[in-house]
Amino acid sequence: MDNQAEELQQQEKEQGVEEQEDKQGNQLSKNQIRNQKKKEKKKKLKEQNQEMIQQVEEEIKAKLNLPEAEQTDLEIAWCIKQIKLGLTQKLTPEEIKISMSMIELLESDQVPLVKKRMTMKSSFGDYRKLMKQYK
Repeated sequence: MDNQAEELQQQEKEQGVEEQEDKQGNQLSKNQIRNQKKKEKKKKLKEQNQEMIQQVEEEIKAKLNLPEAEQTDLEIAWCIKQIKLGLTQKLTPEEIKISMSMIELLESDQVPLVKKRMTMKSSFGDYRKLMKQYK
C-alpha cells in the first residue's frame, strides 16, 4: 500500500509540474501574441509610409521639367510630405511643435520664397538631391 500511496503522490507532483509548465507555456504564447501584434502594427505603418512616399514619387515623376514656379511648388509639397511622414514617428512635443511650425511656414502664401527655401535647406540639406534619390 505504501507503494501505491507513493505512486499517487508522485503522479500528483508530476501533474502539478505539468500544470505549471502549461501556465508558463500560455504566458509565453501571450507574449508571443503581443510581439506579433506589435510587428503587425509596425508593418502596417511601414506600408502606409511607403505608400505616401510612392505618391510623392509619382507626383515628382509626373511633374519633371516644369517651369520654375511649378518646380518650386513641387519642392515645397515634397518637403511638407516628408515632414508629415516624420510626424508618424515617436517625437518629443518640442520636435512636433517645430515640425508643425515648419509646415505652417511652408504652406503660407505670405512667407517669402527665400525664407521657405532656407527652411527647407536647414531641415533637409540638399532637398533637390534627396528628391532625385527618391525617384
